[in-house]
Amino acid sequence: MSQGTVYVENRDSADLFVTIYDRNTASADPIWTNERLNDDETKSLICEIDGGGEANLEWIAVRTDDPTVKSSATEKVDENSTLEVYAN
Repeated sequence: MSQGTVYVENRDSADLFVTIYDRNTASADPIWTNERLNDDETKSLICEIDGGGEANLEWIAVRTDDPTVKSSATEKVDENSTLEVYAN
């Protein structure tokens, strides 16, 4: 596998803390831990890309102003595409 870039976009109406795990690796360690992603902000993320050109990412998003509001998912995303995260 090789490394590539995926863009992470906050699609919530509030600021988020985002944790992301790269499921293309054997590591149980997150590649982002409570990374702050403000409303409508997008950041790049370096992760492993499989032979099909996809990242396999598990994410957890928690609102900064209300930690009881959160969401999570595991998604496959094409390299250089956008992973949309939210907590509503």
